[in-house]
Formats: sequence, C-alpha cells, structure tokens
Amino acid sequence: MLAPRPQRDQVLALSGLLQSGVLVHQLSRAGNWDHNALHESTYSLLRLQAHSVEGVYGDIYGLYAGLMCMADNFSAKSGRKSREMYTYAASCHQLSLKLNKLAYTSEIIQTEIEALDTEFGASATTTERDAELQSRLADLYTRRISYLSPRIIVQGSSRCLSDSETVNRIRTALFAGIRAGFLWHQLGGRRWHLLFNRKDYIEMAKGILGNPS
Repeated sequence: MLAPRPQRDQVLALSGLLQSGVLVHQLSRAGNWDHNALHESTYSLLRLQAHSVEGVYGDIYGLYAGLMCMADNFSAKSGRKSREMYTYAASCHQLSLKLNKLAYTSEIIQTEIEALDTEFGASATTTERDAELQSRLADLYTRRISYLSPRIIVQGSSRCLSDSETVNRIRTALFAGIRAGFLWHQLGGRRWHLLFNRKDYIEMAKGILGNPS
C-alpha cells in the first residue's frame, strides 16, 4: 500500500518536528543555535488556537530551519549529525503519541500552557522574556513529560549540557518537537509514509523554500 502524497500542512508540521531536532543538536553540541527558530518553536507551544500550521510558527519563516533540514538532509547519506537530529525528532513523535493517550496528563499540561499564554503570549518579546518562558516550559517538561518512555537522552558537550539556560532551551525545543509531532499526526502524517514518499517531502520542502507565500 502506497502512502498518499503529503499535503503542504503535513510538510510544514514535519518541518517543525525536524526543526526541534536541529535545535537540540545545535544547543547540545556547540551552544550556538538558530535564534529565530528557537523563538518561534518556543512560542509554538503557546499558540494552541492558531488556525494554520504557519500560524503556529508565526509565519513560514519560523519554519525555515526545519524546511532546510528536510530539503538538505533528508536525501543526504546519514552521518552522526543527521542521525542525532532524526533520533531526537523521532523520539519527540513517539512521545507525542504516548501523551495523546494520557488524557489526564494532557489536560494538566494544556491548563498550564494556557496560563503561560496568558502571562507571556500578549507581551512584547525580549531575550529576557524568552529565557523566562523557556525556564517555565522546561520545568513543565521536566515535571510532566521527562519521565515518560522513550526517555530522550541528549548527547553533547559537557560544557553545553552543564549550563542551566542551555538545558532550558533544549527541553523547550524537545517540548516543541512533541507539539509538532502531535500536529503532524493529527494532519495524517505517519512515520511509515516516509518509507514511500520521502522524495515528495523533499520536493515540497524545496518548493516552499523557493516560494514561501
């Protein structure tokens, strides 16, 4: 049975999932990261009422890092960097499926997210506000998600992984990946589809990058 050709929203949602893997790799290995990607991935967790995938990430440019990953690395031979990014993304997707079955935990998380949206969603963003929001999201991730299986083990530099703000950013990126994984599944995306139409995802990602409107 062949998988259906992916729709644009499925490509965008999967890009959000891959973007989380990219961010975790960047943060854990070098301590440098795509600031716009992290900002929009962070706020994707608060945009529960967005009317489109693009709206979840602010606009199409909020998914640029994920689209680039899909366009460039989906077709590349697997190296350590690619394997790590895809492992983080796949683990986030698995956790999103598990969390979706835990109604009580999901309701608690949604309630806490809504409270954070009330506090942070309407305010002007600054580096300090982003750091505070990421700290709060990382705490929520630790309390409600980190104990679930599969537990995500982040590999990287001891210097990066011992820095509390970097750890908060990593946990926020993983949390955003779970949100994206849920969204991709909700839109009909399935991991087995990638066995058959990976090239379609690559072509569509390149098309979106070439014509983002």
